[in-house]
Amino acid sequence: SDIQLANATAIAMFNVTGATINNNCIEHTNVSYNGRRGINADGLQTATINNNTVNLGASGATNVDGAWMIQLSMSDRDLQNVSVNGNTITGGYSAITTLSQRNVSNVTIANNVISSASIGVTLNGGSATPVISQPQQSNISIINNKISTVTPTVSGARSEEHTSELQSQFRISYA
Repeated sequence: SDIQLANATAIAMFNVTGATINNNCIEHTNVSYNGRRGINADGLQTATINNNTVNLGASGATNVDGAWMIQLSMSDRDLQNVSVNGNTITGGYSAITTLSQRNVSNVTIANNVISSASIGVTLNGGSATPVISQPQQSNISIINNKISTVTPTVSGARSEEHTSELQSQFRISYA
């Protein structure tokens, strides 16, 4: 829980084809380190991020405390053919986030259990400046995730505190 450098990230993987990030337990709960990330998957192509437990130890977090639990980004190349499935994610700002620097395609976010987060799933989020003109996000599926105890810190967000479990069973497609 004392990971400090590289934005205090537990697992960082950049520009890998055929990556597997499965069955890890990340307890990254030392709140004295701002900008904590659980998994930063940047520029992955044909990858799985499955059955991990990510706990950043923050409740009602802002974007500096336990900022991103699973971050899908694309600093140097597009992100494509990625599965984020069966993860247990708790205690941070945004549970699963795709950033907006480059193109994102063929991503499935399914069967994850998300709790104690300010935002459950964010597409095209973050404040990183795009490195290509008009990046596109396409063929994104968000299916059968269980999202509970979301504490909104963003204007317009909605809390389901009185509901024990919020299930999302839908597909979002961007063209």
